Amino acid sequence: MDYLWKRSLGVVELAEIEKLSESDLILYNGLIKESVEGTIFHTSWWRNLVDSIWGKNFTTDYYGVFETDKLVAAIPISHKSVLGFKVIYNSKLTPYSGPVFLCKPGMKPVSQASWRKSINRDFAKILKAYNVCLYYPFNPNHIDLQPYIWEGFDVGVAYTYILNLNCLTEIQQNMDRKRRNEIRSGLKAGYSVHKGQIEDFIFLYQMSMKRQNHSSLSPELWNNIFNKCNEYNCCEIFTAYDNNNPLASLFLIWDNKRSYYLGGGIGDNPQYAMSRLIWEAIQFTKNDLKLNEFDFEGSSVETIESFFRSFGGNLRPVYRIFRRTLPRQALLKLHQALLLMGW
Repeated sequence: MDYLWKRSLGVVELAEIEKLSESDLILYNGLIKESVEGTIFHTSWWRNLVDSIWGKNFTTDYYGVFETDKLVAAIPISHKSVLGFKVIYNSKLTPYSGPVFLCKPGMKPVSQASWRKSINRDFAKILKAYNVCLYYPFNPNHIDLQPYIWEGFDVGVAYTYILNLNCLTEIQQNMDRKRRNEIRSGLKAGYSVHKGQIEDFIFLYQMSMKRQNHSSLSPELWNNIFNKCNEYNCCEIFTAYDNNNPLASLFLIWDNKRSYYLGGGIGDNPQYAMSRLIWEAIQFTKNDLKLNEFDFEGSSVETIESFFRSFGGNLRPVYRIFRRTLPRQALLKLHQALLLMGW
């Protein structure tokens, strides 16, 4: 471990904040599983998988807080070298980041809040030491942005819908009527739903991206994600067919807390197929995975947002931070231009 500094938190024993080594990542991934804030997108294996999208210069650094040799908090920081600047932003297919903390049941709420705030401020200082923060997203369970504001960061917000799966009957009742009718119509239409067809998912995904004039991720990347997630037993693909004709496909991933809508694709005439698939994925999450949350991951596209909203999930803010600097403004324009070019 590369020792950075240590200081008294004033609440508990001395803490150490260190840059984690490769051997520390076993502890780090264990903390992700335990932490309320931890998601599949925090794990080191997921970062290694998707960082490759941006090339060799894109990587993730991990910092941890140790108390008596126990890892109690950590933060991943993904960044890329651009024109000599070390630029922070998350990779594609990675909507959540931010610090994760170990729950301390014996600590008073006020002491726990102070402990977390102090560590968050030190994490903010580490983030600030990088040249440019293009944007850095947190996860829906992290709401205390004060330490980052105090360190000079600006705060933005995005949104997601998270569906509580306590009762499937209640979920159906709370859906938009049109969506509920589409699911019923999809069932009556006799569409068959099969799992695991990565080739048909890629075909429908690329068709959707082309129809919307959006750049698409490579088939190789989707295959790599599918294969790696299968190693960890944390993904499934649902595809709806009319006879042998693929109509729509959905890529679902999960961790030990919830499942996530990672991506989807529809053909030219999907009719009710995607609504049916999402309902299949919701039931699979509840009945097979025994998880109580389904995360749509949100969207800034109005038509997609309204589609996700119609399933009756709870709207949740997802905060992100950035710093208003001239290099950031220049790199943001460059970044957006490169995205349009498929970079």
